[in-house]
Amino acid sequence: MKHQCQALVIRCMDFRFRKATIKFVEDKIKGDFDDPTQAGGVKNVDFIVEHVKIAKENHKIQEVYLFNHQDCTAYGGSQNFKSFEEEREFHRQVLNRAKAFISYLFPGLKVYIFYVHFGPREEILFEEVE
Repeated sequence: MKHQCQALVIRCMDFRFRKATIKFVEDKIKGDFDDPTQAGGVKNVDFIVEHVKIAKENHKIQEVYLFNHQDCTAYGGSQNFKSFEEEREFHRQVLNRAKAFISYLFPGLKVYIFYVHFGPREEILFEEVE
């Protein structure tokens, strides 16, 4: 049996986003992926580095997908921010720092980052962060 996969996905453990995030990833990458979760998505950099290292060495991943989401209680929830825009910007910065660190430590990997949030009808939306 082939013991390789295309990507590592790091996301928050929050049940509200689990199904939508897995579907999004399955539609996007079309291959197998490792999927460890933790509270706060990219909050714990040591967790990310450990899992990237394991997935790269053992599963030969080529891509890393990092997700943070709106109203994450690991960061104090939405009430910790003055507005949606402030919360989004905070997560964009956190995601970009994580991406830069992973890219520095593992230069051959492609790293994609996404901010996940609720739309006007409570649908779950995925915003790729630049």
